Amino acid sequence: MSAPTARAYQLVLHAGDPHWAPDAVGLVAEALADLGLLGDAFVHADAVHYRPGPAFLDAVMFLGCSPAIALEPDGAAGAAGGADPAAFCNTRLGPVSSAVQFRRGCGDIPPRCPRCRARVPDWQPLIDAWRRDPDGYRWICPDCGHARSPVDLHWRHDAGFGRFFVEIWGIHPHEAVPSERLLATLTAIGGGSWRYFYARS
Repeated sequence: MSAPTARAYQLVLHAGDPHWAPDAVGLVAEALADLGLLGDAFVHADAVHYRPGPAFLDAVMFLGCSPAIALEPDGAAGAAGGADPAAFCNTRLGPVSSAVQFRRGCGDIPPRCPRCRARVPDWQPLIDAWRRDPDGYRWICPDCGHARSPVDLHWRHDAGFGRFFVEIWGIHPHEAVPSERLLATLTAIGGGSWRYFYARS
């Protein structure tokens, strides 16, 4: 049995259409490997992760003057293939869920109404109601009366909805952003324009 993974920060990407999911995760992996994001695969806690590929630093654009980036695991365990994905940059694809999932990021910025931009500070009851009736529940903005699903609120880069997520581990909030090429590659695979947020596992 492997040791528990330390909590890891992630840059998480998801399709603009939350109901979309790939027919085969392998096709996503192939496209991202061709882009140079993905390198060799390794398994941790029954999940497949990918080490950084040759163009990782072109696909993920780090911000700031000199960010501290770990592209390889430290120590003998990493060299032997027993790498802890929380300790360096790597990518995990999926899994595919049968229903749309809500994933909260690691920040505390409330979403906003898509019409009037009013803040929604008490958002958790909305998500609870949406989970009970994801197709029928509509939130009504107290400021403008606009009725929308919580999926349509402006979550900025602090949460996301989807059936499939691409997780790039080792990225702290606002430390890096996906490049236009990475977003274009994912958009070409399907699901409309892709979005991203920052999370912590």
